[in-house]
Amino acid sequence: MIENETPKPKRRRWFLIIGGIVSVLFMCIVVVAIGLFLYQDTLAPLEVENPAGEVDPDLLAQFDPSAPPEFVVQDCPVRTPDEATVECGTILVPQDWNDPQPGEAVALAVAVYRSTNPNPKPDPVIYLDGGPGGFTLELLPFVFEDNIQPFLAERDYITFDQRGIGYSEPALDCPNLKELELSYLDSRAEWEDVKPEFLAATAACSENLTSQGIDLSTYGSAASAADVDAIRQALGIEQWNLFGVSYGTRLAQTVMRDHPAGVRSVILDSAYPVEADLYENVPRSMNEAFRVFFDSCAADPACSQQYPDLENRFYALVEELNENPLEIEIQHWLNGSRYDALFWGDDLIGMLFQTLYSETMFIDMPDIIDDIENGELDDVIQMRELFFVNDDFFSGAVYTTIQCREEYPFSIPENAQDEIEKNPRLAEYFDGYDYSLESCSSWGAGQANPIENEPVVSDIPTLILAGGFDPVTPPWWGQSLQSNLSNSYFVEIPQLAHGIFSANDCTNQIGLDFIDQPGQEPNSACKTGFAEPEFSEPD
Repeated sequence: MIENETPKPKRRRWFLIIGGIVSVLFMCIVVVAIGLFLYQDTLAPLEVENPAGEVDPDLLAQFDPSAPPEFVVQDCPVRTPDEATVECGTILVPQDWNDPQPGEAVALAVAVYRSTNPNPKPDPVIYLDGGPGGFTLELLPFVFEDNIQPFLAERDYITFDQRGIGYSEPALDCPNLKELELSYLDSRAEWEDVKPEFLAATAACSENLTSQGIDLSTYGSAASAADVDAIRQALGIEQWNLFGVSYGTRLAQTVMRDHPAGVRSVILDSAYPVEADLYENVPRSMNEAFRVFFDSCAADPACSQQYPDLENRFYALVEELNENPLEIEIQHWLNGSRYDALFWGDDLIGMLFQTLYSETMFIDMPDIIDDIENGELDDVIQMRELFFVNDDFFSGAVYTTIQCREEYPFSIPENAQDEIEKNPRLAEYFDGYDYSLESCSSWGAGQANPIENEPVVSDIPTLILAGGFDPVTPPWWGQSLQSNLSNSYFVEIPQLAHGIFSANDCTNQIGLDFIDQPGQEPNSACKTGFAEPEFSEPD
């Protein structure tokens, strides 16, 4: 086992509360993070004169909310594939859709990938990203082949940075909170001692955004759904097909509810029902996904032989690391900065959770567990760095706003506690779980209309995709949607995780067949060809 002479820390790990649970709740971009490691040069700043999303202040002041939305062509702010024809630009929409005011606008950065077909179908696909808070345009180079190119044979593909995110302006950010988190990477402080500092920093960020004229109550799913429909109108599209992943599926349901006339069909990939209680269900879905993971290894002859008794070893390692954390150094892959950090047992729990987003990543976890036991830390440090850089492509301010408005006000903390207690070996991981609820009181985003916690009822043709290892949007969430989506089809692939369409040619074809003929159930027979996960062998 691990040998480390450092003193035992206090039992409350502050970094779990901020860097662990908060990371758990947003639908992270672990697959893209692999691309960040392999193709860092692709993210070097692209110098253009007139980037999409950037608007002259004088023009912004002249914004007329009564005028039809207009797509103004500008330079693409990110690199685009040589084989793709991409048109980028900006669409101005009201900051407050409920009370539009002259001169008060949000600038949406939009990218339109043109079909390779000289006679494309008239109904494009629009992609709705996850998070809430995930950057979209910045990461397009890494998702083109798997997520975009399959559609281009027949249709245009449209994507955009949602309001408050990435190249859209204003972009909501909390640099003071990021700096504070970095300062505590190697801290052994008691969480209760540092929590007031984080609550104060959260309130300070909210005050800073408000002082810039940003009304946080206007950054939510309903407003983003109105933005989506404005994009459709600005591009002169009669109807299109929604393709949402993770939180993007919740946004898609909001579009189906509020703006159904423009929607021809919908793909909900890794579905997040509007009515679901995320706060309650994260402990449950984590517990269930861990069970699937450990059972899968135990049922695999090679995995069970190479990593015997993996589940008990994992929880023993968690306990040991929580008493005696590893002292490591991590590097930010993009800016080269290095930081001293502690790696706790609860960080190991969070790492397993996050790798379960991707079937290409969780297969390495048995080997990583084995390596840590034997003092071999290269792989765990690389994995820790991978998740560390994700924060640069995520707006914590937008995430906090939407969760504080639409999720937490309708949550029942007692139900969450009941779920936590069902697995005593994970219970300590959720100590301080109520911090998210507490921080909302100083954020000032208000509370959404109760309709944001009610099921969406629709007869729009809908394909629901689910993966058996998914740790945050479990298959039973997708199944539950069918009772209110009368023209829906559900496809589960047990061997996959989070984000099903992009897995391979089979899952691509299921989605493409559905969009071609949304009135009939797609042929999903190819899913029987999926093999069980092949776990990595020991180094």
